Amino acid sequence: MLPRILMPILAVSLLFAVFSGPGAVVVSAQQQQQQEQSEGFFDVGLHREMSTLTEAQSPKALSGHVLLTFEGDSSTRYVAAAFEHEDFSELHTYRIVRNEMPDPDDPSETVQTKVFVLDYPIPEDLERLEYRIVVDGLWQTDPTNPDVERGANGVRMSTFSLPERSPTDDEIPRVRESGEVEFIFEPDLREGIETVDGRRFNLSSERGLNVSVAGSFNNWDPYMHELKEAEDGVYRLKIRVPRGQHTYYLVVDGRRIVDPENPERSRHRDGFAVSSFVVP
Repeated sequence: MLPRILMPILAVSLLFAVFSGPGAVVVSAQQQQQQEQSEGFFDVGLHREMSTLTEAQSPKALSGHVLLTFEGDSSTRYVAAAFEHEDFSELHTYRIVRNEMPDPDDPSETVQTKVFVLDYPIPEDLERLEYRIVVDGLWQTDPTNPDVERGANGVRMSTFSLPERSPTDDEIPRVRESGEVEFIFEPDLREGIETVDGRRFNLSSERGLNVSVAGSFNNWDPYMHELKEAEDGVYRLKIRVPRGQHTYYLVVDGRRIVDPENPERSRHRDGFAVSSFVVP
């Protein structure tokens, strides 16, 4: 039997045949922003990184993702990454990002750059990533990453140490690898609550509130998912959410608020603030 890291190679020739036709998806930073906005999500940190990316760089942790890049050359058409914790069974395709930079030979002119990019959600309960990349059908280590080790099968793999995460039970919402997400709202009458447009108001009571959650995972429907008052003044809801990064706000007695217990925030396409979380 083939080692598990080599088994996906049998499928790469078929994948390469598919992707070598029209080539990889090409987006500019502006197109990436428009795509995220159409989905109701726009992460400022990721967009800023994409809009200034003109060459491949070493892996970076940003906004709950690991950013992997590859430069290649004009003939490179397909790049993907496979990870040890997924048994190398899934290929995550990079997309091409094009930006402009001053021409080294003539600063008054600009040239267009081409960088392959993968923003991979940071998995929960994992201290580091071990991975290999596939470039036009050929498996290799990541040339932007100097950290390389040999795996149990003697195959060289790139490694990347992940930033420490706070214990999941201390985070709100509470996110499980299974995709289960628990939203918890416990208002404090001593502190004002912030709406999505930056205004503040005070609740007259902690009990008997109508609380729901609207987000990218339920088409921003404020009636679909209601938090129940499980105990006096504490509202809870558990739902299963698809993998990836999501944004949301809470609706409390008809007012849209950012989650006061969640420090992770970004902007909706319409400009108001939203809370965010990642399902790895």
